[in-house]
Amino acid sequence: PFKEDFVDLKFDLEDAVDGISISRLIDSEKSITFPKGIPSVIKRGYAGVAITDGSPTFTLKGSIVCDIPDLSTDIPAIWLDSLDLHLQYQPSKETFIQFRGLAKVETPPDDKGAYDTIVMRVLVSYDRTDIGRQWRITASARDIKFAGQFSFFREDGSNYSLTDFMPQLAIPRVEVEYLYTSQQPSELSISGSIKLGPILLQMEYKQKKGEEWFFEADRPDAELQGTEVTMKFLLSGLLDDLHSVPEFITNLALSLDEVRGGIKCYSVTQMSASGQTLKYSVFSLELDVGDFSFTFAQIQRYDTFEATATMKLPTRILRFGITGFPEITDVMVVGNFKPPFDELDVLWPDAEKISKPPVLLQSGCHFQVLLHESSAPTLVLDYAFRKSKQSPQDDRDGKLIHLPPATSDSGEPAAVQGDTVVAPLTKTSGPLSVRSISVKATSASRIVSTIDGSVTLGPVGLALLGFAVGLDFAIVKNPSQLMNAKPDFSLDGMAVVFDRAPVRLAGLFSRTAKQEGAEYRGGIAITVSSWSAIAMGAYEELRTYKSLFAFGVIQGPLVEFGCAEIKGVAGGFGYNSHLTLPDVDHVTNFSLVAMNKGLAEPKGDIMLQLVELTSGPGMQCITPEKDSLWLAAGILLMLLLTGISIKALQVLDVLAVLALDPSSDPKFGLIEEATAIIPKGVDRDKAFVVIELHLIAVVDPGHGLLTVTGQLTPRSYILSPSCSVTGGFCIAYFFEGSGHEGDWVLSIGEAYFAITPAACMRGGRLDAVFSTGRTKATFNAYTNFLMYFRPFHFQSEIGVSVYASTVIGWRWFSVEIQVEISAMLELHGPPIAGVAHLHFWFLEISVHFGPDSPGVPRLTTSQFLAMIKQAENDEEAVRVEDHLFNI
Repeated sequence: PFKEDFVDLKFDLEDAVDGISISRLIDSEKSITFPKGIPSVIKRGYAGVAITDGSPTFTLKGSIVCDIPDLSTDIPAIWLDSLDLHLQYQPSKETFIQFRGLAKVETPPDDKGAYDTIVMRVLVSYDRTDIGRQWRITASARDIKFAGQFSFFREDGSNYSLTDFMPQLAIPRVEVEYLYTSQQPSELSISGSIKLGPILLQMEYKQKKGEEWFFEADRPDAELQGTEVTMKFLLSGLLDDLHSVPEFITNLALSLDEVRGGIKCYSVTQMSASGQTLKYSVFSLELDVGDFSFTFAQIQRYDTFEATATMKLPTRILRFGITGFPEITDVMVVGNFKPPFDELDVLWPDAEKISKPPVLLQSGCHFQVLLHESSAPTLVLDYAFRKSKQSPQDDRDGKLIHLPPATSDSGEPAAVQGDTVVAPLTKTSGPLSVRSISVKATSASRIVSTIDGSVTLGPVGLALLGFAVGLDFAIVKNPSQLMNAKPDFSLDGMAVVFDRAPVRLAGLFSRTAKQEGAEYRGGIAITVSSWSAIAMGAYEELRTYKSLFAFGVIQGPLVEFGCAEIKGVAGGFGYNSHLTLPDVDHVTNFSLVAMNKGLAEPKGDIMLQLVELTSGPGMQCITPEKDSLWLAAGILLMLLLTGISIKALQVLDVLAVLALDPSSDPKFGLIEEATAIIPKGVDRDKAFVVIELHLIAVVDPGHGLLTVTGQLTPRSYILSPSCSVTGGFCIAYFFEGSGHEGDWVLSIGEAYFAITPAACMRGGRLDAVFSTGRTKATFNAYTNFLMYFRPFHFQSEIGVSVYASTVIGWRWFSVEIQVEISAMLELHGPPIAGVAHLHFWFLEISVHFGPDSPGVPRLTTSQFLAMIKQAENDEEAVRVEDHLFNI
């Protein structure tokens, strides 16, 4: 080479510069904007020129020290330390420029403020894209934890929640890419793989400037054929503490060659009723194995974020869903049938981490029954078991977890009876017709579902009582076992009905196991033409005694005389049994009354009537009680009412039941129900007047009390069912043994009257309300009067009020106009004095007359003695011999 010609280059140091502009090297015509933190001038490096085929190639290599990037950007910028530059320029080709180096990223700090540092390889390039040339920064790393990506997530609190969801999940490979259209990043994407136990998912994170971020990880084609993994292994990287999760959930094994699904995370922004902006991070893991589905959801609010200690703990829910049930074969009585529901779910909400209400789901496990009869699943029943004592109480106003309350297809809510949840469910499955379903947990992992249904075989119908299906989840190790599991069945009783006009016959027998023994119930109902009879009873074995009761009703044209006809008789008795008399609001559910009403509806389902009477609310009034006895007798009358001004006969049906309790604390009760429908013979909803009155008279000799209470039922109306009539009355008389012998009180509707040896009072009130559409009007009139006999003093008030309102306009442009006028007069005396009040719209006037009330005057000692001696005055009291009182 020493023989070759060369040119000795010499530099003019007088014109030397401190650095070389990288932007001018790339494009001499215009200035290039560099990402914030990357210098645009190189100060240390070396250059070279090579000539190939007559074309020179200029190469520049060196290193630059990066500045601190802007940390307040919407997309967190990567913090670079130093970069090595490689630039290559040829006049006929596009300039190639590339930076290589390392970047350090940090994990979120722990409770003590300590954090880990992860080193990533970085490549910075200036590439040509569809929108022109732009800067691209890529960083890559291997074998890190998910929390190692913390520095790349948006710094608004969602970075903490996103890493809290799955901090320990392993990432074999990750690549981070930034795109720049200015000095600040405009788009960030993260791709790579993430491991959920042995399942390898392909992940992707996207975040654009001014837009919400999202994260998802999906599983590619199955890679672990024939391998099984337990839910405990899968959840170990997502939940720190698995002890509170039921074992039958964590022990469930999944076959990996059948698993499909992945992870999704996203941000949700909502506006509260008060106008506050609420922000949440949502995590969802969804896995499907055939007809079995698994969901693990987390939600965490982060808009109140200030520091790590202020982050609210995430709310978590585990859900297992099963669909596509096979047909159940060889079931007693029923034969073959498919379950009357479309989906069964088991939910586990981690509600213990919620410090206070509101929460919608109680802690513990939830067993749910769903139907798929509409576009969206309908929740029929929600049963909670394995509840935590530390969790807050159920509050249906919760916002974090949105779950509609358990209802049936008819919209009726599920009812809770002790530890059992009952929900109406109307569905037919093969020969089985279902009316309701109930669920109860008998152990930590065993669920028993009781179906209230019937089977029809021609003219014969069978009602299944206590038809229970039990399944122990602890013996189920994988979804295939769950789908093919053989549940156990049990039956508490059965009702049989034969219905072929004019004969209708039904019978029922059931056995119920209880803590102290067993209870046996039975009933029979017969209808032949216009004659009907029904009887029922129960026998219960307890530890120290046995209890028995029975009652029955016969209806038909028994006896007719004059203006009345006896249409039915009833009777009953109980031994070691107690009969609780109902109050006036529950007369309809009283056993003997309910039995008569059931027979009065011959078009109804006699089997359902029999089941309802033997297990309905009417039976709650009869309870076992040692050495107690009761007797009951009733009669059903039809009274024909005539009069000079009445052109047609009117019918009044009266049902009267006399109940006797000859125990150590005896009581005697008369329960009546009277119904009048005018005109007679029309349907109830088309009548002119419907009056239904319940009356109860009770004599309590032990307490010296006689009470008679009557009340109109809500089914009473005049002119139209929308014009209801309400009201009632009560009479009470106190005799020997009460301590108030001779006192009595009378109250009718809003009117009342009472008298005692010292005072009397009376009053009344009348209310009328009219409401239709946007117009409403009310009228109120009332009066109250109180008088003391000795010394004489009275207080009274009387008032009238009229109110009317209407809405004019529409929606935001509407206004409500209200007008009210009222007058009230208050009186007291003697001497007579009082106040008159007048109110009109916004104007109020009060006029006082006479002296102010001194209050109720007190008796002097001589007046008191005269009253005790029943003397007219003090002189007469002196002549009456004194008495001696011991107090």
